[in-house]
Amino acid sequence: MTFGARRPVILLPPDFPDLPAAVQRAMACHELLHVRRSDWLFMVAEEVIRAVLWFHPAVWWVLAQIQLAREEVVDRAVVELTESREQYVETLLRTAGQRIEPDLAPAPLFFRKRHLARRVATLMKETAMSKRQLILSLTAGGALVALAGGIAVRAFPLQAPADSSGVQVRSGAPRLLHRAPVLYPPAAKEKGIQGSVVVELRVNEKGNVADARVLSGPEELRAAALESVLKWHYSTEGVQLPANLQATIDFQLAEPGRDVPRGVPGSVREGAAVEFGLLKRIDASALPADLREKLLSALPVKEGDRITGATLTQIGRAAQAVDEHIRMHRRMEDGVVLYFSLPQAAAADEPRIRVGGGVQATLLKHSVRPEYPPLAKQARIQGTVRLEAVIGKDGTVRNLTVVSGHPLLVPPSLEAVRQWVYEPTLLNGEPVEVITMIDVNFTLAE
Repeated sequence: MTFGARRPVILLPPDFPDLPAAVQRAMACHELLHVRRSDWLFMVAEEVIRAVLWFHPAVWWVLAQIQLAREEVVDRAVVELTESREQYVETLLRTAGQRIEPDLAPAPLFFRKRHLARRVATLMKETAMSKRQLILSLTAGGALVALAGGIAVRAFPLQAPADSSGVQVRSGAPRLLHRAPVLYPPAAKEKGIQGSVVVELRVNEKGNVADARVLSGPEELRAAALESVLKWHYSTEGVQLPANLQATIDFQLAEPGRDVPRGVPGSVREGAAVEFGLLKRIDASALPADLREKLLSALPVKEGDRITGATLTQIGRAAQAVDEHIRMHRRMEDGVVLYFSLPQAAAADEPRIRVGGGVQATLLKHSVRPEYPPLAKQARIQGTVRLEAVIGKDGTVRNLTVVSGHPLLVPPSLEAVRQWVYEPTLLNGEPVEVITMIDVNFTLAE
């Protein structure tokens, strides 16, 4: 074998002086040709490639083929120098009968047992590899190594995913092997919406997220969080993963609105400079009469005022000061419409009846069809989202609670049903609030 490039060293077997002169000459020619060709440098480079891409079996195969081709080229050159093919083949076979020590790499070796049959067969064919064939062979081998490296880089998480600016992921206690980047929805950025989305994950025995559902967070950010977490993969090495995990994804704008009062929903947490248009209407009909009067007198705005993120924060503070249970909702209807309501328990003194979903559907006078999420279409997800709704005296949808449904189908269902309008339901001639069930069906075409 041969080591070194600047001052090369050839290692010979201990019994080399006792070998026949023809065998000595064949071995010496073989190793000196490796020195002339500077093959030791190529061997070092190949071992570096093997070390970097050790995990890819194709790399090992390609490097073995390159080394075999190198030995075959040198074999041909030795035969031309010695002018004795039979003697050189006999030298190979004689060496095969000796006890071979393990390979020492990187070093060009005179003999490897696994290459013997191929080398002898090549020598006996009486054909030589042309320079053009050699170049094509080396080019193909290099291209295959580059392709193998590219596939390996894409298959393994060699770098962290590029989340959008302002997104921070807290994936939970187990080690996360791989996840898709989380993208901040452009529409939510434009509206100044920020907050934290808490997701419950169901993980299978391989560590892949099999299902997920949102526990809390602004609705405009939920779809982006779900799109990422459904592609997460946790490590199962040395740990027993629980059936359900929780992860939190924080969406934070560069200049968030400050001092948002407790109880104001995430959709109101806008940047102070964001403008939403003119205030078209203030609807507090869902509140008791005395509480409604207090709220309207305490609000710092009136119909026709311009609404910004800072204004919404002030309105939220004023509502909380009147009663901490008051909830504020915003809707865009050729302007800003603000709705104020109480949770069902706090508004128990108001008349409210429960009506079956089929009966209430007959009073529907305006509906909006929900958009089918592209990710759900790709995953062939279909089914029914069941919502419990509180219909106000004026027929508008006040509150929605998710009863069941796939997490990817819930956000578009909520967005659409909030815009539905019913005929008012009368009790003894007076309009009353209604509690009903609404089913939103998502079906893919065959």
